Amino acid sequence: MGFFSVADQDFLLKILESAPTQKPTEDIAAWVEGRRILPTSSPIPGPWHNAVAPYNIDIMNDLSPNSGVQRVVVMKPRKVGLTTAMENAIAYYMLACPSVILYATASEDLAQDWGDNKIMNVIESLGGLDKITANTTSAKSRRTGNTSDKKEFIGGTLYIMSSQSKRARRQLDVRAIFLDEVDGVTAVTTTGEGKFTEILFGHTAAWGTKRKIALFGSPTVHETSLTHEYWLQGDCRKFLVPCPFCGGKAHVRKYTDWLSFVHCNKCDAERKAETEDKAIAAWNKRANPDFNCSEADTTGDGKCIGYQINSIDDEPHDKCKDCPKSQFYEEANDD
Repeated sequence: MGFFSVADQDFLLKILESAPTQKPTEDIAAWVEGRRILPTSSPIPGPWHNAVAPYNIDIMNDLSPNSGVQRVVVMKPRKVGLTTAMENAIAYYMLACPSVILYATASEDLAQDWGDNKIMNVIESLGGLDKITANTTSAKSRRTGNTSDKKEFIGGTLYIMSSQSKRARRQLDVRAIFLDEVDGVTAVTTTGEGKFTEILFGHTAAWGTKRKIALFGSPTVHETSLTHEYWLQGDCRKFLVPCPFCGGKAHVRKYTDWLSFVHCNKCDAERKAETEDKAIAAWNKRANPDFNCSEADTTGDGKCIGYQINSIDDEPHDKCKDCPKSQFYEEANDD
């Protein structure tokens, strides 16, 4: 008489047959390209294409297992597709590189909606529904492995919860943590345990350099923003589109305390504003569809990467599509 019954053996073999058979070699951006299908309710339905929002590429790849980066902080505006990019990374750690994952957002309602609907739509579009199964060796178990706050899959588990819940502070051992809407939660816990982020970071301690922590937030007040605080601990990257005239790489510079500008070294086009952030926002509004460029202060150890994404127009303004460089300078000087 074997250790497992015939029914249990068949059950286990079915699970093993659908498990990944080799270590993933693709980065997240390459893995998701053309594979995920966005629903008709999405602003851009159909297959996922990195070229639509290329600022997501480096962010997703930094979250890949082989990048060497342990923490990725993204300070962003709303509705630019970055939460969707986070979902790509979570799906990758469910289907391509199975791991134990924690996803936390600002409230229980948001967490439940995400667990019941959003992530399930992602997994279904990637053809991975058959991977979600209870982590059990018994074929008679009634567990589905699929609840609002927990998704069990072959090789790992996805925990879903509110960042401010007591459940988020209990002892967990996870490889990857994805924190969304970081600034939608009071930074310090009411129980005297300190910042909720530091408590959650502790869940990854056992994974050392293999851990992945992603913090996404849209701060309104930098002085009190956790996202901004952690962004400053990284290498403070600020996304810049290439020059709309020559395609050259742009750089941001501070001229005086009251004047900053973005400048193209190739053709000398530039955009001026009172602050660095305003200059970047003004420059990025002249986007072309093939941009993929970032300006980074490369100081730091490379373990913590920080991105700042300003609002970006999908297409150049009508008056800017064919405007000569002289008009560009004139508008810049008027700002």
